[in-house]
Amino acid sequence: MPGIGLLLGLPPGPREAFERDTERQRVRQLRATIVLGLVFYNLYNLSNFILMQELGWLPTILRLAVTAAGGVLIGAVPHLGARLRETLVAIAMTGASLVPLFLFWLTRSSLGPYSFSDFFLTVVYASVLLVLRFPAALLYTALCLPLALAAIWTQPILTHELCWALTLQTLTALIFLLVSNWLVQRMHRESYVEVWLRTREARELETARRAFADLSATDALTGLANRRRFDEALAEAHARARTAGIPYALLMIDVDHFKRFNDAYGHPAGDGCLRSVAGILAAELSGRDALIARYGGEEFAVVLRGGGMDGGARLAAQLVEAVEAHAIAHGQRPDTGCFVTVSVGVAAYEVTSALPTAVMRAADAALYEAKRRGRNRHALFGADEPEALTA
Repeated sequence: MPGIGLLLGLPPGPREAFERDTERQRVRQLRATIVLGLVFYNLYNLSNFILMQELGWLPTILRLAVTAAGGVLIGAVPHLGARLRETLVAIAMTGASLVPLFLFWLTRSSLGPYSFSDFFLTVVYASVLLVLRFPAALLYTALCLPLALAAIWTQPILTHELCWALTLQTLTALIFLLVSNWLVQRMHRESYVEVWLRTREARELETARRAFADLSATDALTGLANRRRFDEALAEAHARARTAGIPYALLMIDVDHFKRFNDAYGHPAGDGCLRSVAGILAAELSGRDALIARYGGEEFAVVLRGGGMDGGARLAAQLVEAVEAHAIAHGQRPDTGCFVTVSVGVAAYEVTSALPTAVMRAADAALYEAKRRGRNRHALFGADEPEALTA
């Protein structure tokens, strides 16, 4: 697990994620807690009137000034960065805590020393309810502790024994609250980091699983879908046609006279030729609801979803023209051609109960008919009428 620093700093990765994921919750918590704190902060005016009547309206004026500053902070909190926000909150809490300390130091009433409990309440509020981030809580404690001790030891109405008692109580309270703040926030961060790590591991496993699935469904030479993925796509299209009545067309594509090309130019050139043809076919299918796969050797197959025989015929004509237009040289053809071309057989499932294998056989028959007629063309085969062959 990535280490959490002594000041509860998180390492890169979890740190950015933690700030991002907890930002809104922290802002909501701060705003609601500040409102609650200001309400009770002003209620303690009643306590001040009882314990230090000689100060008159001064406690009320000081608390109202803190309340005004708190209102500004409530409005500003959502617009501040995390570090600036937490620093300002700690400084504001220091100011709010100084008011009861100042009043405690100023009063000369016999009941005045009891008002020191107001300071304790602000400290508890800062650490437990406001939950200052630990570095901010450390800053807050470092500012408040010496001021509290100074107020105790310069308050003339306190006895020496009472000064020592209040000093011990103040030290104990602030240390306990600081430690509890550290423990709570460390547990929170440890839990977050553990969840973050598990989520990252799950993401990495999912990425690896998808990469493996892609590899297992991709032809290594051309980058197209492989035979396995084609079989799945054909079965899916066939099931959708049977259940929802959505037709599909199947195109079987063969590179003309590819064996002569391979024998004449060598296997590396043959592989390059297949990659080029695959790229041309894939580009023509871009934006269509179709899957193209390398069926085997120099043969490719296309499942055109939502397209019947007419759609398949138009697509087949485009594919034949596109491959010829790229003019990949093929000087070993036995016919009059001098470029790489393809032949395409088209079959369609529209309103038939045929099996996918029947549509495959129909597309194969149409492909062989296209070859018989001279190649570099397409032929159509109606899957509903196995004996009817048209071009």
